[in-house]
Amino acid sequence: MSQISMFVNQLSVFDYAYLDRMQGLIGDARYAAVRFIGQLNEEGVVFDFSLAKNAAKKIIDEIADHRVIVPSSCVEWLNDGDIQIKWDYSDGEWLCYKAPAQAIVALNTPAVTIGAIEAYLAQEIMKGMPENINGVEVSLVGEELPPGKAIYHYTHGLKEHYGNCQRLFHGHRNTIDIMVDGVRDNHFEKLMAERLQNKHLIFKENVKKVYANEGVSRIQVEYQSGQGYFFADLPFHMVEIFPYETTVENISRFVCNQVKVKFGNLRDFRSVQVNAYEGIQKGATTSISRPISQIKDDSYTLKSFVKEGYAEKRGSPKGGPEITLED
Repeated sequence: MSQISMFVNQLSVFDYAYLDRMQGLIGDARYAAVRFIGQLNEEGVVFDFSLAKNAAKKIIDEIADHRVIVPSSCVEWLNDGDIQIKWDYSDGEWLCYKAPAQAIVALNTPAVTIGAIEAYLAQEIMKGMPENINGVEVSLVGEELPPGKAIYHYTHGLKEHYGNCQRLFHGHRNTIDIMVDGVRDNHFEKLMAERLQNKHLIFKENVKKVYANEGVSRIQVEYQSGQGYFFADLPFHMVEIFPYETTVENISRFVCNQVKVKFGNLRDFRSVQVNAYEGIQKGATTSISRPISQIKDDSYTLKSFVKEGYAEKRGSPKGGPEITLED
């Protein structure tokens, strides 16, 4: 009996985060392509394209999209049904994450790789296939960009979001466009992409505590959302703090502000426009043309948090050291 397959390229955009032993928490976005292998059914097809696309996308969205993917060895089930993750980096850094179980994918592998994620998705999609399908293959493909184009990976969570964006550790892989006085500026694009690379973006309102542990400055963030309680404890240098929620609209706003504030006095330019992307082929634009004297710096540093009293007022974690913050 002959075997026939059908495929759907760019079935959906898969936005997620994962833990890497060297780099820590990483956000990513890839196209999911799916191949269905089997025999022809009574209609003369392996699987109706519309039905195949809807079935596979529904499964990916439900089991993996907008989650953090981790090795099962770092997962601890808590009494309240939530999951806690403790992750040690190769350089001695660490992070801790507590979240509802639906915000995490635990793989029975020593490390999270693209191949391991593809195998997991294929296995789960296969469970929902009709009888004539005897195999599923999944490929996760990155967006094709021009050579040298600035990109960055980041993670965040949107407390007030109605859907899965409320999960604190989900992420994206983005590019960015910066126009200065109407002209693309590759230098600023690369500078801002490097600044945001592998950062966890935090809304200041969600900061619980800033403290020191063994000479390393750390930050805790928490919130209660519709899906449950989210908490994270991670090194301060791995975050970027916004004075507003970390939506893509506000990422474009923040980058536009920083280009104007940090470089406006160094170069003679008036207007800045930023296209910030969230995942693939979608995003938001912010433009600023006001004089730099009228613009407030939207960024936060460790010293600014100490100055505002986060360390002194909120104290150290239970049983933790005294607050002695290091840059």
